[in-house]
Amino acid sequence: MTKVFIFFLGLFLVGCSAPQTANFNTPKVAFSPEFSNEKFNDVYDPIIAKYQEMLKGMLAKDTSYLFMETRALIQLTDSVAQLKIGIDSIAQQRFSTGLINVNAELRGLLASGSDNELPMSMHMTSIQLLIALGEIGYKGKTIYIFTVSDTKVEDGLLWLSPIKNMRDPYHSENKTILTADQVLQELK
Repeated sequence: MTKVFIFFLGLFLVGCSAPQTANFNTPKVAFSPEFSNEKFNDVYDPIIAKYQEMLKGMLAKDTSYLFMETRALIQLTDSVAQLKIGIDSIAQQRFSTGLINVNAELRGLLASGSDNELPMSMHMTSIQLLIALGEIGYKGKTIYIFTVSDTKVEDGLLWLSPIKNMRDPYHSENKTILTADQVLQELK
């Protein structure tokens, strides 16, 4: 019994002393080009455009505009999630599930109780949109991934854009132009 205890104690100590090398700012999504479909790209282009409008509202700290664009994007994702445009059933499932998840995060953003919750809700929406675009192998436009540190969020805040250099929409007081950290189409 003590030999077993010593063995597990040794495993525990080795596991706890191993260096932590995980980069929490790196999205946990892979780009899947095998599911790329021109029709998916065409559907996602207006979704990305509306998402960019939401980022403008965040940057301007204009919640009325942000919520108006969020509602419009909810209606858009509701409509297109039901479209049957997949090459096969797996691609169709990835397409529909991705849009449903984005839609759920958008609804969460609308339900945010205060201005302090908006950055995290927008961050979560961005993550779901990133996952959805990666899952279907979106190739319509180059999508740049930005991450910025934030005192309230350990992993930082993430957003996407077809523009490589832009301002931080979460911290409007920061006038610095940032360069994207990664490109969606290069994720593996």
